[in-house]
Amino acid sequence: MKKINLVICLAILILNNASGQWYTRKYKVSDINLLSRNQLEESLKQAKTNVLESSLIAASGIAIFAISKYSTWSSDEDPSLFEQVAGEEGKKMIGITVGTALFTGGVFATFGYMTRIKKIKSAIQKNFPAVGALHVSPAIIPDRFTTSCHLGVSLTYHF
Repeated sequence: MKKINLVICLAILILNNASGQWYTRKYKVSDINLLSRNQLEESLKQAKTNVLESSLIAASGIAIFAISKYSTWSSDEDPSLFEQVAGEEGKKMIGITVGTALFTGGVFATFGYMTRIKKIKSAIQKNFPAVGALHVSPAIIPDRFTTSCHLGVSLTYHF
């Protein structure tokens, strides 16, 4: 039971980093486009590490769920008060609940960090384009003579 509590505490600490505007907390800027290339690359590396960690948390949740559901709990020679009150079925249900919670938290954190990776890569491509990059985007072209606007396409080549 102590091991399960330790895993829960560690998971909560790791998942705590998955919330909020990370660039505001870490770099004190209000927009991701204000970060330098080194800061973006450092953040990308950290986000990839966080994806791995949250995936491991989800996997440990699956393992705890499977162990709790399909194995039998051995009786301790000196059970604690909690173990006496909960009983075998209670311990099993707590393990299943903890496993499900860890899996769910790990999956949500993984998706959050994957979204962060996508945003960081997009900011790198937008702010620091590679030599020879071709960028096509929609544009609105104002016409001064007829005072109207037309839809168009903007084509940018970086050299």
